Amino acid sequence: MNVVRSKLCAFAPLRDTPAVRIAALALLAGMLCAWPLWDVGERPFQFPLLPLLGSAHFAAPVPGHWQALTLAALAALLAIWPSHRWLLALTLAALTLLCLLDLNRLQPWVWLYGLIFVAALQTLNNQHLTLQSLRLLLTAVYFWSGFHKLTPYFAEDNFSWFCEAFALTKPLGQYPTLGYAVALLEMSFAAGLLWPRTRLFFRNLVIGFHGVILIALSPWGHDWNAVVWPWNLAMAALVWVVFAQKKPSKPCHSERSEESATEVSPVFPLRFLAALGMTRLIVLALAWLGPLLNIWGIWPHALSWQLYTNTQPEATFYTEQRMVFQHPNGPEVWPEFTKGEPELFLDDWAMRDLRVPIFASERTFRQMGKYLCGCLPQPDSAALYILTVNRWDKAAERDQKIPCRELRMEN
Repeated sequence: MNVVRSKLCAFAPLRDTPAVRIAALALLAGMLCAWPLWDVGERPFQFPLLPLLGSAHFAAPVPGHWQALTLAALAALLAIWPSHRWLLALTLAALTLLCLLDLNRLQPWVWLYGLIFVAALQTLNNQHLTLQSLRLLLTAVYFWSGFHKLTPYFAEDNFSWFCEAFALTKPLGQYPTLGYAVALLEMSFAAGLLWPRTRLFFRNLVIGFHGVILIALSPWGHDWNAVVWPWNLAMAALVWVVFAQKKPSKPCHSERSEESATEVSPVFPLRFLAALGMTRLIVLALAWLGPLLNIWGIWPHALSWQLYTNTQPEATFYTEQRMVFQHPNGPEVWPEFTKGEPELFLDDWAMRDLRVPIFASERTFRQMGKYLCGCLPQPDSAALYILTVNRWDKAAERDQKIPCRELRMEN
């Protein structure tokens, strides 16, 4: 009888679905705010696709329409029926495929929603363990987001910019110490949300924190980067749901006896980690250990919860000749964007065309450089410049020049 029940539970609808519903709604909202990122045919300045394998290219618009619409439809259906495992699997597969076709789609918010889908898709249908793994996943975002802000680039630059959203807060931007304090406060959210005695207080504090960010970036503030508006709303909603002070419903399997021993606290018991299962452990390793590797440049910046840190590398394409591109899909568009200037800032182009930042890595920068070199009648006079920073030392900035002749020799 227990064997039959175990098999039935394996195919039972997913539990703890509010987090899945929130992630699906937020994914759909993010797609609508940055539709050209997903629909290639809607890119007015024809920013190319940057696939994981192969070279940068600009695809025909028709397939792009169908790809974007399919993912949007799946996200909408998942928001309506978040407990259907097959629908969750299809949405995750479509999301993964589109990100592999263009790494620019692998934004921090997309990465988080994807990890939530994977954690919820765990074969063993244990609501308690899913809830605990989601708690650890969200606290990883706050810990590393705060840690990456412990730099002069945030405390002296981005924090000051945030404060300029309103005349009342503008004077606060003159004190970098407050910027470092904000970073430490965000790091403290992780322990505060995990510790049962402080969970309710920090739950309300974190929701207020996202409210402040949302107001600062809204049309009443800087009116900047609309794609992060649903991201902040989703984070607040996820914290409200995942860290609610309520007992989970009765587990499907006999794991109910383990729940008291697997409650997450700042010190994680080995029994809890062992009970999570391989899939959830991989999710948590990506969320917690990946950002650690980023310190040594091993892990991508976009997947390390570097939010508003201003420490990601930047790339600029420069040519001594006039910016006249020989692009088959619309050569007149390029001079319209560059205005004939000798410099093309790739991040500005991405924000204008995709409404999101470029996926910052040397590989994607080189893809873009090689692509642009191929669009120039005389590429020998052009080069790609990559600016990298030392997150704790502004004086250690380094600008690397990569000529077109070097880029064109790469496979």
